[in-house]
Amino acid sequence: LLVGILGPFMLTNMNLQAGLFSRDQITAYYLAQEAIEMVREVRDENFIQEQGTGSNMWWLSGLSACITGNTLGGCRVDGRRGVSPPANRFQSCLHNNCEANSRLSVNTTLNSPAFGEYGHVTGGGFVTSRFSRHVRIAYSPGDTRAIVHVHVSFDTGLGGIQRYHTIDYLRDWSPFANP
Repeated sequence: LLVGILGPFMLTNMNLQAGLFSRDQITAYYLAQEAIEMVREVRDENFIQEQGTGSNMWWLSGLSACITGNTLGGCRVDGRRGVSPPANRFQSCLHNNCEANSRLSVNTTLNSPAFGEYGHVTGGGFVTSRFSRHVRIAYSPGDTRAIVHVHVSFDTGLGGIQRYHTIDYLRDWSPFANP
């Protein structure tokens, strides 16, 4: 009789935990994708400015905080709207410790236009989230490509940390602009 009563409750609890974990994995995926899109935005803005002004602008200008030649360094990324220009969204990690210094806050104010936004800010409806995000860009001077590494981690709430890592490749468009 006890198994018949407790069995469904245990199954419900396990399904609820699996659903919450899946939600967090999806959030981690989208936070990583957002960081990649922000890096691309800066690269694209540099290209447009270079083409419009005829200046010789470096294609990764504004991303120097993220460029690293080793496993240390990197930057934290602020995805809030209104952080302008886009290059201001990238800040060096403190003491080269991105994992510990890149905890995100999330806006939880329901009627706020910023509801659900993640960023590095306190107050104004933002509360500390379980997610951390940082970016490292591997680039060799003179190369026309860069490798973007985005690391997202989150506390599962069950005493463990889950990590999500994605890689994207960027190319400098300048050599192809004027054939």
